[in-house]
Amino acid sequence: MTRTVRTPLSAIHPTRDGTALAFTLTLDAGSVTTTETPFGTRVAIDGFATTGCAGAPQLPRLRMSVTTPENTWPTAVSVISDHWVSITGPGVFVAASQPRSAVVGEPAVNMPGGDGTGVDGTGVVADYLPPDLAAYRRSVVHPPDVVTSRGVESVGGARVAVLDIAPVKLTPDGRVLLCTSATGVIHCAAPAGERPRLRVQPSLRLAQLRAPSVPDIAEATESAAPTRRVVITRSHDELPAAGRFVTDTSPARARLTLSGPLVVGVQSLVVCVDDADRRTLPFKATRSPAVRGWYYAVAPDDPSMSCETIVMPPLRPTTIAVPTRWIVVHGDERDRSPHHYEVTPSEERMER
Repeated sequence: MTRTVRTPLSAIHPTRDGTALAFTLTLDAGSVTTTETPFGTRVAIDGFATTGCAGAPQLPRLRMSVTTPENTWPTAVSVISDHWVSITGPGVFVAASQPRSAVVGEPAVNMPGGDGTGVDGTGVVADYLPPDLAAYRRSVVHPPDVVTSRGVESVGGARVAVLDIAPVKLTPDGRVLLCTSATGVIHCAAPAGERPRLRVQPSLRLAQLRAPSVPDIAEATESAAPTRRVVITRSHDELPAAGRFVTDTSPARARLTLSGPLVVGVQSLVVCVDDADRRTLPFKATRSPAVRGWYYAVAPDDPSMSCETIVMPPLRPTTIAVPTRWIVVHGDERDRSPHHYEVTPSEERMER
């Protein structure tokens, strides 16, 4: 018997500076059930709706509301870390969502004009739409982050961030994965003048984000205490969803966007094209004119340039020239665990 998941988000508390809400998501693998139907595998979690874009895999989703601190307005949601486990082996075909998706407690397929659901192998389902190959592929290749924002509501005098939770995804080889734990931040700001609206994020997948113009490298720089160091290398053990590079057709330039804040305190990027070619790539941090206190890392043409600290903001792109495919971000000396970011083709060429 599966348990009902009522509040997958827990440990919601303000950060030390009071400008954000930190949250933790926890789910038990035993809460997931899979059922074989004539139209594919149905994946369900008690308390979650089984829905999705029409023609895409029908997977559990949950919409939640989180009240932000007094006198603040939610502005964005960032997933900092997540952990996924396999629920099935490879080769699973998940049933496609229909235009009128099922809700909690109803069968996975419920089409108008049908004489039955066919979930148990009986009855006739009329007008059942087959999978939309493009929508199905998009859902598999670019799944949404486990927690995304959907908007802002007001309840009395309080502001409420509306979140979508998508803890299940399908891999290209047909494995069903469950996010058993994740941490993230709901960013908030004090309303002044025109209040910022929560950025609706249908997906925080970085290949879908667009980069603003890179600030001039001659702008003034500021430094802070170093807390991270960045190494570029081909080695990779895992690829968490915290961030990815997006490149154009030329591997000489890359665009890195992070879904969470990252403070970097290094003098240079160590570029390792291969073991026989180890070079140091200096860079310089420049002040972003758009966001106070945030910086962009820009690879300079002058190899004598270097910097002490870079602050890479959440949901803000950073342009770095790299001749390789992987970046490994390490913590301080006490935290040597690697965080790898994958280089993926961009849908459009970057501006030179």
